[in-house]
Amino acid sequence: MSRAKEPQAAITWLMPLGTIVQFMLPRWVIVAVARVAGALAYRFDRKGCEGFTENCRHILGPGTPESEIRATARRLFFHYVLYALDLMRVPVVKRRVTALVEFDRRDADQMMAEGRGLAVVTGHIGSHDLAGTFLAASGYPISAVVEHVPRGWTKVFNRYREATAMETILTTDRSGIARAMLRRRMLALVSDRDMTGKGILCPAFNSYRYYSKGPAAYI
Repeated sequence: MSRAKEPQAAITWLMPLGTIVQFMLPRWVIVAVARVAGALAYRFDRKGCEGFTENCRHILGPGTPESEIRATARRLFFHYVLYALDLMRVPVVKRRVTALVEFDRRDADQMMAEGRGLAVVTGHIGSHDLAGTFLAASGYPISAVVEHVPRGWTKVFNRYREATAMETILTTDRSGIARAMLRRRMLALVSDRDMTGKGILCPAFNSYRYYSKGPAAYI
């Protein structure tokens, strides 16, 4: 029986257009667009606004003025939009991305030279997708474990992630994750989001959240 094709969000069809436009615009214009779009999203995306604000409340801690909490949530919207625009910009800058980042590669080079797989563990801090893109553009054989995002978003995101030859593996593909290590590749894991429902409850700022066991298993 053939599997039903997943419906794709209409906006995903516009992302290649966003990439084409970025060939013609300097980055300061893209940053300005992100500020405007982030401000609009903060105003009209009520569910997202509530989620970001609640997260900021946990991170900034008790006693933080509500005005500071909301100002921080608003800045998060700007950075989230900028992250998406920068990801769409990867095909534009991929040939010179290695010149844009300072990276001490001595430890990574030594471990790769010894013929071992290397687990690279990070969190949802900054543009983690661009970090993987940079490593792939630098010539490292890197495989990134990614979650499935419905309505065609996984396919679109992976198209940009793979623009510099970074391999993507779904979180559900356990054999593919193991093979990446056996093939002596870098394995990129985002550790601060449990997608299995079987994670470990750990302190997180002034609250608790579940963390995935995967990074510990593959290190």
